[in-house]
Amino acid sequence: MGVQKADSSPKARRRPLRWLLPGLVLAGLVSLQWLVPDWADRVEGWTIDTRFQLRGAEEPRFPIVIVALDEDSYQSRNDLRGENIRTWPRESWATLVKAIASGNPAVIGLDVVFDTIGWDAGGDEELAAALAEAGDVVIPSHFEMRGELHGSMRTLSEPLPELGDAAAAVALIDFPTDPDGAVRRVSPVMPWEGRIHPAFSTAVATIFAGEPVSLQSSDLGSDGSLAINYRGPERTFDTYSMYRFMPDELIDPINPDIFQDKIVLVGYTTELEQDVHPAPFAGGRGMPGVEIQANAIDTLLSGDWLIRPPAWVPVALVVLMGAVGLTALNLRKLDYGLLTLLVALVLYGLLGFVLFAWMQYLLPIVASITAAIAVGGTALGERMVYVERDKRRIRQRFAGVMSPERLNAVLDNWESLVEVDRPQKEATVLFADIRGFTSTTE
Repeated sequence: MGVQKADSSPKARRRPLRWLLPGLVLAGLVSLQWLVPDWADRVEGWTIDTRFQLRGAEEPRFPIVIVALDEDSYQSRNDLRGENIRTWPRESWATLVKAIASGNPAVIGLDVVFDTIGWDAGGDEELAAALAEAGDVVIPSHFEMRGELHGSMRTLSEPLPELGDAAAAVALIDFPTDPDGAVRRVSPVMPWEGRIHPAFSTAVATIFAGEPVSLQSSDLGSDGSLAINYRGPERTFDTYSMYRFMPDELIDPINPDIFQDKIVLVGYTTELEQDVHPAPFAGGRGMPGVEIQANAIDTLLSGDWLIRPPAWVPVALVVLMGAVGLTALNLRKLDYGLLTLLVALVLYGLLGFVLFAWMQYLLPIVASITAAIAVGGTALGERMVYVERDKRRIRQRFAGVMSPERLNAVLDNWESLVEVDRPQKEATVLFADIRGFTSTTE
């Protein structure tokens, strides 16, 4: 009788790359996140859109109305030159401003560029008079790319001087775009050639509130932008076709009293003007620029912009989720490890949505989950290599002395059998021989 113990020496159990390769992968991802923090921004933007969709549309916080230069308005007017609604006579724009102003809105935002001279004689002067008479009207400036001999140059295009002087404010309508071309942010102010230019949404919100929008430097991202808290898809804000406010015997007009004390935005929604952009809730068509302006204004006035974490948080989360993946895929039972990693990923994604929906917090999703999967996958791959190696050795060693059933049972539980803290059991081994068996059989 005796106790037979398997070889438990370090050499028999050693897996030299068990932590090395996954650790190198994790170190690489941490370095990538630290040195190139925007490497996952394209896919991260898609997760933000998904979070908006899961949250659903919300009611706007402030009274914002959109007067849409839509397809119906385009077709209703017979005083166009060419095929572009921008070539309306300025007299018509003046008439529209007067009609809206007659409803006593709090502020009018004209999301329409007037940087060239109108073709109708005296039209610019009439529009300037209408802007001055209306009072609180914001008109836009914008950046454009102009071709040069050795490339293109970004220049600021401002409205005609007489129109800019008549308006309450001139502000930039441009939005920063994400790597996928979507508009998810607004820059409240933009420095350009020694001047600070307010964003169109900032100027409108400031006039409506009667004071500057309250912002702290900590609210802004590294690029000086805020993440817009979109309320919903197109027409979440009350929207009316422009032609309903123009004098026409064939059209039943809408009473402009609906504009009383409200923010009125005028802008293009027709695809002919190409002022549609990828954005949350936008779908395949895109969201009109004026609708994005409405979301930005409502966000600025409400102060509920999306909160982006400081730069060290994504790095820390990469470390944390990478460690989770490494630990899970090194659990004794592989099935338990895979289940643990899956549960951790689901819980992390759920946490990202909860923080977004209830606290407007943008928990980084892509980099963290990538770290967990990449590090865990490396640990799993390394583990599989050693599994096959050890199983092959066990099979070669015991195939001649064990029944196939018993050998398969050993191979199914081989990892637990070679663990350092495996349970020790006493066993009695009987070695016996049959006298004369060899000579008898021969």
